[in-house]
Amino acid sequence: MTTPKIYTQLAQDGITTATYTLTGVVLPQNPVLSTLSGLNRVSISSFMSSATAYHPSYSTGGNNGTCIGNAFSLTVTGNFNNKNFETYLDLSDGATAMVNGKPYFNYTAYNYDNVATVVVTAEDGITTSTFTIGVTTTVAGLRSLNVEEATLSLENVVLYPNPTAQSDVTVANVGTASIVVYNLLGNVVYSTSATETATLPTSTFNKGLYFVKITSGKTSTTKKLVVE
Repeated sequence: MTTPKIYTQLAQDGITTATYTLTGVVLPQNPVLSTLSGLNRVSISSFMSSATAYHPSYSTGGNNGTCIGNAFSLTVTGNFNNKNFETYLDLSDGATAMVNGKPYFNYTAYNYDNVATVVVTAEDGITTSTFTIGVTTTVAGLRSLNVEEATLSLENVVLYPNPTAQSDVTVANVGTASIVVYNLLGNVVYSTSATETATLPTSTFNKGLYFVKITSGKTSTTKKLVVE
């Protein structure tokens, strides 16, 4: 709401006046419905490497990054002791963001041991949109599996228990691989890297059908996972 403007008009007789009050309303920029989403681009970097992902409404492709719906997924190669990366979020004009409940500032470091949640608030200060950022790290210098080795490894991948109710799920026989879990909307709900085995925190997932994508080298496989 803008400040009201008061105008006074003098009639032709030079005496009679009429007063008018004009009030304008600034329409909010909805981060979901605007031409650009509230979060246009995500970039993360470390001393060793960096990655970028673009929202589909902004651009296509990305440097080691993709975006499905409002879920950003990035892969960074390097030697890492943790996933505390320097992060840059390209926001629409007037938008602000919270990452994992903390205010976002340009090039702020956030921990990506788990999927980060980004809540973007439009310029009206009310309208919000939620995004997720999942980061997968790969260690530089590891011997790459050839296609036959990777295929054999992924053919032996098993998830158990599946279906699952209360317990977490073990992903076994993955070799050296990255694991990304998607919900039915295509949003990334969890991502990690693994050597031989990994544990998915499915006890924290909502009930439903999920897709677990395991990637080793240039080979990948997708398994269905049911949480009851």
